[in-house]
Parts: sequence; structure tokens; C-alpha cells
Amino acid sequence: MFCTKCGSEMPDGTDFCTNCGARMGAASPAAAPAEPAPMPAAGMPPVQGAVQKKSHKRAVIVGMCVAGVLVAGGAALALTGEEVLCTRFEPAPHTASGVKMWIASSEGFAKGVLRIDEGAAAAVRASKAASILAVGVTAVEGDFERDDLVRILSPDGTQLAVGRISCDSETARRNIGRKGLKPLVHCDYLYLE
Repeated sequence: MFCTKCGSEMPDGTDFCTNCGARMGAASPAAAPAEPAPMPAAGMPPVQGAVQKKSHKRAVIVGMCVAGVLVAGGAALALTGEEVLCTRFEPAPHTASGVKMWIASSEGFAKGVLRIDEGAAAAVRASKAASILAVGVTAVEGDFERDDLVRILSPDGTQLAVGRISCDSETARRNIGRKGLKPLVHCDYLYLE
């Protein structure tokens, strides 16, 4: 006797299939299918899923083989001295602090401009650690508060840097050209272009 649901062979007189639990009717062996359909064991994926899984494994293996051939081919070209076309990403020659990178990425939010004289511009260009002093400032443009971002322009109008200013615009205008004061923009908060 065969189960009509899963096709498993059952002893005669069984009321329920021991494989799938279906009710066994009064089916005779002649009414059973000639070839029972293969069914997976309990907890196993269906046959199609197994084929897909095998296909996935095959794709991964093929991909790894292709990658290995490409790497080996590149190594062979490097050993033979042939030039290989590629894209190379090299690190920046110097790294900026997190604050300076934030200032550089926020340049569009600058609320004012400090114009500096030629001496201050030369000092900023020549040194990595130059602060903007009030004595070197020739003009202050825009209205800004303390800790806002400002652009630093040379006498010819080219942008030299972006920095976080340590005072508001009124105080900066009042201190233009004065010596002995704290820097308007400290070098720790100055990103050079």
C-alpha cells in the first residue's frame, strides 16, 4: 500500500501514513503510483531549493576561481615588467585634524570674510601653524558671531583659508591693525587651502 499524498510505501491495514501523517484510505496497491515522487526528509529543503543552493555554491566557486586567475595574471604582468592599467588611491600627503576637516567641509557656511595684507598672506602661505592676527587684517566683511566660520582672503582676493573666528564682527572691525591682541583665528582652527 502506498500513501496517496507522499507516495511512501506503508504496510497493509495502516490508517495513517507514518511519513506525512495523511489518512490512508482503502487504496489498493494497484491504485498507487508506479513511481512515487521523491520527497525530502523532514526538515530538509525541497529538491528545487537544493538545486539552487548547489547552483549558488557553484557560482561562488567559479567567482573565486576567476578572482584567483585575475590576481595571478596581475602578478605575472608585474613580474614581466609590463605596465598594468589600474586606479590607484593614494593617501593625502598630510592629514588634517578632525576640527580642520570639519572646517574644510563646512566652507559653504562661512558668514564673513577677513581680508589680510601681503605680509600676513606670506606668513600664512609659508607656515603650517600661522594664526590670523588683528595687525594683519585690513578689512572685515559680513556680520558674524564668535565661533562662526570666516573666509581668509589675500590682498588680490584669492581665498587662502577658512577658519573659526574667536570674536564677533564688531570686535574684529574695532581691532583691525592693532598689535598685542589674541589671534582672530587661531592656527588650530584654520584650514589652509
